Amino acid sequence: RESNEEDEKTALDEMLRENSDEYERVKTKCIYYWMRYKYGNKDVLEDLIKLSKENPAHPEPYWWLGNLYKEYKQFDKAHKQLMRGSEFTRNDSEKTTFVCNAAKALIEDGKLEGANELIIKIIRTISDNSSDELFELYNTLSLIQKRSNNNERYFSLAEKALELKPSDSSTRFDLAYTYSKSKNPIMALHHYKILCNSTPTAANWNNLGVELSELELAEKSVDAYLKSKELGGTTAMGNLAYKLIDVGFFSEAKKYLQEALKHDDYSSNVSSALSSLESKLNEENNKEQTLLSDVSLRI
Repeated sequence: RESNEEDEKTALDEMLRENSDEYERVKTKCIYYWMRYKYGNKDVLEDLIKLSKENPAHPEPYWWLGNLYKEYKQFDKAHKQLMRGSEFTRNDSEKTTFVCNAAKALIEDGKLEGANELIIKIIRTISDNSSDELFELYNTLSLIQKRSNNNERYFSLAEKALELKPSDSSTRFDLAYTYSKSKNPIMALHHYKILCNSTPTAANWNNLGVELSELELAEKSVDAYLKSKELGGTTAMGNLAYKLIDVGFFSEAKKYLQEALKHDDYSSNVSSALSSLESKLNEENNKEQTLLSDVSLRI
């Protein structure tokens, strides 16, 4: 981040000296290049290509090249690198991870049939006891169905994936969010409650509040928004403000919005709520003036 290349290379050399295992040394170099790209905004494509040529039977350079090509939206190249790397993985679990990520590159490229064929081919070879591999495979199949706008199949496959790995919060959040967008607040509520118990983030509590509000559980909804607010959730502050505006508590709503504005990355719904508040205030002031002017005319 500081562009201190001299010290950064010294740190890399130190890590490499501490590890005599050549396989692990190549992994370290790959992670180093990826960090240069992610944190230092450096062009590392040629570095990774060179490393892969120097170590043609090592899967890691192909893995990071695949991820880098995905960043550049060159999904066909990403797919080829990941499939190439899958040929050199040390075990079936690693191979599955490579293949699933290759399929995800095809999904991003809109090649859904190819992605589906890739996963179906490998899933037939997996033991029922390999829960981690099956989770990755079912999860990838669910993403194919989601991209195909086949929500019913997506829901079924994502639920199956979560049976295998219930702790995966990312998959559960995506599933809950899609249930919500599909107007199924009860199932969304079910998954957001699990998320709030396992990973109580501001986003999870806020979204739980949204589903509770949708189901007309007002007190529980407000309680969820307040928990999100405690974790710094400005979207929840905006949602609380909207609730207060609707029942005429304008000054209280303004307090929540002013607090949210102190955050550098406050949610866009805070600005929307402020606009709504000003509009409601003007509307009431204008209505009051109209009513009083009618009285003056009668007198």
